[in-house]
Amino acid sequence: MNALEYFANYINTSSRIIELLAQLPESLDLSMVVRAWEKGGLLAPAWKDGTLDRAWINVVAHQAATAVLAYKLCRLIERELASEGTAIEDVIIAALIHDAPKRLELEMHKVKKTAGQNGFDNVNRDTERFSSAFFAELGFSELVVSIAVTTGNVGLDRIIAGKASLGQKLVFYADCCVSGDRIVGYEKRFDDVRKHFEPRGQYHWELELFLRKYGVTKWETYDGVVLPLQEKLARLIGFQGNPNDLHTHLVPIASLM
Repeated sequence: MNALEYFANYINTSSRIIELLAQLPESLDLSMVVRAWEKGGLLAPAWKDGTLDRAWINVVAHQAATAVLAYKLCRLIERELASEGTAIEDVIIAALIHDAPKRLELEMHKVKKTAGQNGFDNVNRDTERFSSAFFAELGFSELVVSIAVTTGNVGLDRIIAGKASLGQKLVFYADCCVSGDRIVGYEKRFDDVRKHFEPRGQYHWELELFLRKYGVTKWETYDGVVLPLQEKLARLIGFQGNPNDLHTHLVPIASLM
């Protein structure tokens, strides 16, 4: 990647972030959110051998898209959220920061060589501890932190164990429906990321760990959690269409593209 490519990507992605953030409540204070993105290195490029390697601002756009979908869901089940002591703002903020430490986490796992060596549970515990400390140091509330860390495989474990709140499930689900910065639905999102779990993919080591822990593939494990959750959310908001189309019911088509 040369400098022109980097800045073109940065400008285009920034425009998409602005477009997404404009769909969130105007009263939302994003100062701590931006600080989290900055601390996580998402606003700065990555370097390799003295040359530009990649941009990380795409992760900011992904979080913004996740927050938009989570917000649309929250508006329809605000009463249920309030009954467990969760405000819509808590969910939105958690969605906006859930991947803020992603760059640092990947670097941590690379140094520790945890992935594929110490097992699935150790990877999850390392990730959860690292993320929790990252958010706590920035001053986010315990509730926001608990929601923000309940995504990906950590969230999967919590839901399977029956230890996830509605707010946590919302952000977990929204994250599962966003591919890059596009709200595409659960099925399309996982079709898009399959390449990363192939033998030479970035997360190839997860395949064996899922089989070892759950006895089924990663895709079967996620299907067993996300599809019932999707159906439950559809019923909760009174959506009578195909649950796989829930995202198009919640977000205007123009925002999905």
